Amino acid sequence: MKLAQGFEGQTKYESNHRRIQRFFAEFVIDRYLLARLIFSLLPHKPPYKLSLDRTNWKFGKTDINILMLSVCHKGVAMPLLWKMLPKRGNSNAEERKELLNEYIKLFGVTTISSFLGDREFIGEPWFEELIRHKVPFFIRIKENMKVKIPRKGTKRLLGCLII
Repeated sequence: MKLAQGFEGQTKYESNHRRIQRFFAEFVIDRYLLARLIFSLLPHKPPYKLSLDRTNWKFGKTDINILMLSVCHKGVAMPLLWKMLPKRGNSNAEERKELLNEYIKLFGVTTISSFLGDREFIGEPWFEELIRHKVPFFIRIKENMKVKIPRKGTKRLLGCLII
């Protein structure tokens, strides 16, 4: 609405507003083009700390669930790539791997210094993917999580899982 107010000329505000609505209704965002643009505008050079997060909410009766991959810099996460999840709840390893591999295809694994994630982003297939790409990762874990450590048995960890 504010954009429509800024148009010059004799056209009525309502016409400008409707024109803007039609534009965005038909406009398709090229995710990769947008990611490359944001990447080129980042305030520092690679390698970057990547962060994965998920957000979900309801818009009327529609569930919105987005898995977001961001670059972290000075306490701010700048979104680069996302995946709309066609369900409620957490992502699975395949959805996470797809997003990570999109990033690697666009920018290369050498642009990643580390990967940060919350405790919902766990699981052997997911960790194996990060290890396969040699990406160091820091995952927040539950206080009572037990992990098998080679030659040391099962141990209870506190804080972060650091690989």
